[in-house]
Amino acid sequence: MPKLIDHQERKQEIAQAIWAIVEREGIRAVSVRTVAAEAGISTGSLRHVFPSLDEMMLYAVDYVGKRFIRALTEKPLEGSFIFEAENLMGYLSPLSEDGRIFCSVLAGILAEIEAFPQALPIVQEHEADFLYAYRFLLSQIRAHGYLKEGVDIDLEAEKLVALLWGIDCLYLIRREDISSLELASPLLKHFENLLVTIEYPEDLEREDIGSSYRHA
Repeated sequence: MPKLIDHQERKQEIAQAIWAIVEREGIRAVSVRTVAAEAGISTGSLRHVFPSLDEMMLYAVDYVGKRFIRALTEKPLEGSFIFEAENLMGYLSPLSEDGRIFCSVLAGILAEIEAFPQALPIVQEHEADFLYAYRFLLSQIRAHGYLKEGVDIDLEAEKLVALLWGIDCLYLIRREDISSLELASPLLKHFENLLVTIEYPEDLEREDIGSSYRHA
């Protein structure tokens, strides 16, 4: 009996194939043929799932953002709250695998946005998701007593998203010669400026903060 293929799982496999091509060769290399080859399926099977290239691309853009936000919101805050919060700050940037994938795919989409305007509302929706994620995280930090008095959470969330886009650009420009610490520093320094004075445990080195999501 032939193996039954889960339709949603196949969609996700195709999306991941698109990400791989975009990151390796750019968005112009994406076609029904190249995606089918990357996913290890026939072009007929691909068209059965996505009748058009535009539909396939829209799904891939939407799915990478939703996967990114879902992974962020599902991460448990274990151990010391403030250190885990810093790790989540780093997770949104290209310090994590999901962050690097999202950054690369988004750059490819934005470079071709005039030819692919259908993707713009999806990108805008994901930016709103990032704002929500930062607002939620800052609200939790305030609830735990770590946020300085008078900090405007909405304004700081907007600043953090703007800083995130800048770090994404820095990663895309210098990905071969920039260290994780260099990428992390602007975000973590800004984050520290929002906090009341805290003491780090003696057994925890400062450069270890965010290490869960940093790449070599």
